[in-house]
Amino acid sequence: MWRFDAEKTAGGITSSIVLSGGSEVILARGTDVGAQSSAATQLDCGSATGATVFTGGSQTVETGGTMLLAGEGIETVLSLKCVLPDLPMIAALSANHLSALDLAPMLARLYIARDSDTPGRIAAERLHARASTAHIEVQDLVPVWGDFNQDLRRLGAGMLRAHLSEQFAPPDVLRFLGGQQSS
Repeated sequence: MWRFDAEKTAGGITSSIVLSGGSEVILARGTDVGAQSSAATQLDCGSATGATVFTGGSQTVETGGTMLLAGEGIETVLSLKCVLPDLPMIAALSANHLSALDLAPMLARLYIARDSDTPGRIAAERLHARASTAHIEVQDLVPVWGDFNQDLRRLGAGMLRAHLSEQFAPPDVLRFLGGQQSS
């Protein structure tokens, strides 16, 4: 079950989809995503060029949640949201938009979920370089197959969590993956 809401704000039109389980997905076009979604997530993740989709998480600034997962496409981000429900995520909707994300200076750690193709690799490298220059710790997440949607469908949620646990910073394995570590 899901619910769709649209609201006009000073920055434009914000739409949100509330998925079963209460996760809210906030859709924004060419606006300051953090300002529009801060009430729902209490995390200022920066600005985005073009269309983006922001999915909130239970990690807020007050609980040390200065982390964000940025993904190239909506399928990638929604697939990862299935196994990482508490991590705030943003889908850039294209490789070019991923490389152009403008990250908030308060962000401490950024997970970049990229596709396994050349445009995805290049976009992740560009965003990685910009985030590192801004003193944001960066962890790249690379799928087994072409993208994380294929991984979820082919491997299942448990195997995808195990694959992600090998790529997450050690403190975040317990926090976001329930302590599951691959052997």
